[in-house]
Amino acid sequence: MSLFCDKYRPSSLLAVDYHQQQAAQLKNLISAGDFPNLFIFGPSGAGKRTRIDLLLKEIYGSGAEKVHIQNETFETPSKRKIEIKTINSNYHIEVNPSEVGIYDKVVIQALIKNTASTASIHNFSTSFKTVVISNADRLTKDAQHALRRTMEENLASCRLILCAESSSRIIAPIKSRCLLIRVAAPKQEDIVKILKTVGAKEKCDFLTEEIANKIALESGRNLRRALLMLETMNSDFIVNGKCRGAQPAWLTFIKRCAKQITESQSVQQLMQLRAAFYELEAHLIPPELVFRTMVTELLKYGDIRTKNSLLELAACYEHKMRIGSKRIFHFEAFVAKYMVIFKRNLLPSVKMNLDDDDFEDELMNA
Repeated sequence: MSLFCDKYRPSSLLAVDYHQQQAAQLKNLISAGDFPNLFIFGPSGAGKRTRIDLLLKEIYGSGAEKVHIQNETFETPSKRKIEIKTINSNYHIEVNPSEVGIYDKVVIQALIKNTASTASIHNFSTSFKTVVISNADRLTKDAQHALRRTMEENLASCRLILCAESSSRIIAPIKSRCLLIRVAAPKQEDIVKILKTVGAKEKCDFLTEEIANKIALESGRNLRRALLMLETMNSDFIVNGKCRGAQPAWLTFIKRCAKQITESQSVQQLMQLRAAFYELEAHLIPPELVFRTMVTELLKYGDIRTKNSLLELAACYEHKMRIGSKRIFHFEAFVAKYMVIFKRNLLPSVKMNLDDDDFEDELMNA
């Protein structure tokens, strides 16, 4: 039994429910015979992975769908062995090099060279193999420079498809060697239309226009999340005879944490929030997603000074999280700093000096 988001994926580029013009252009690109390296980027749940899978199917046929998981082993210059999981077919390989941290450069170079050397040459459409690199925006600068050199050397027998949420973290030389394709998030009316179609096929009798619009709004234009919410509500309706809100548990959890931050600014509260952060990490919620969601929720509280300070603080600590190895430490420091700022602006009659205030000293030394 598959999830709705997998069960109702389009079977071809011309069968997509939104961005049809873009899909048609991709199909024409393949038909033209000159397939370049691609950099596909856009927000989560916009349909990047779906379009990549359909592209591979369009190029190689149904053989691209016959995949298996394989453990690849690579050796670093210091003779250290590192392992990474890849998804392979006879025609392509998918990998997320950021999983190995600072050793992503080794994985990039070795994997592309190995793939290019084993490319099967039968006819033009299959004379090259494709390497799909997920989360390309999380690659280190060294890995990106290595990728630039490697993609030039193996262009004849290997094509790259980079997949990322943002293009801002990719160096310009890589972007100049790829065709950039931005997959925008679907519009709310597109999500409502898809929800109605899926709801009709799955006999979701509770799904009204109002509920479909509510799901589309709460999903944040994330189609995958919207379909998961619909499936959760459908299961609840089947079991209990009624459907309640289907907001993801982690999102409700973060909202509660944000409210706690504004209700109490103390070392004890910070210690409780630390446990909450570790719980989110244990459930594999991406730190970047947690951070962005937390900032969005905190923006609902405080006056304009507090909100301005929050955005400035968020920009600083988001950068620290990207370059640091222990992201949760930076997240903790961000919350501690925000508590100080929130309490200072909450009590304007109390003159608080951020350099010598007892509350800040106690909070920062916790």
